[in-house]
Amino acid sequence: MTRIFIVDDEPSYRDSLELILSYEDYEVRTAADGVTALEAAVVFLPHILIVDWMLRGQMNGLGVAKTLLQSNPDLRTIVITGYATPQLVAQIERIKGAEMLAKPFGVDEILAAVESIVG
Repeated sequence: MTRIFIVDDEPSYRDSLELILSYEDYEVRTAADGVTALEAAVVFLPHILIVDWMLRGQMNGLGVAKTLLQSNPDLRTIVITGYATPQLVAQIERIKGAEMLAKPFGVDEILAAVESIVG
């Protein structure tokens, strides 16, 4: 079963994504910040990371993705953001296996992004 890890400090996005993806029979875990995400990912070992770019706390979503890639080089990442600047897009493109999805997005868009990764 595909394991998806959602990291978002906005409870509404995090909970909605968890509900949608769990309904689609993915194994889903969540975290509200980067530090908690790094601790939980060691045990959960996700196949896909869905991470908000702007997280409260010490680490942004790109930092979470880069750190998790060090121990899990096959990890695929979907960075979600409401601030898709050309500079951010360029940073995301430099992360192996990462793509971006602009907020707000619909159910069909997130499912299509995940399904394209799962293949």
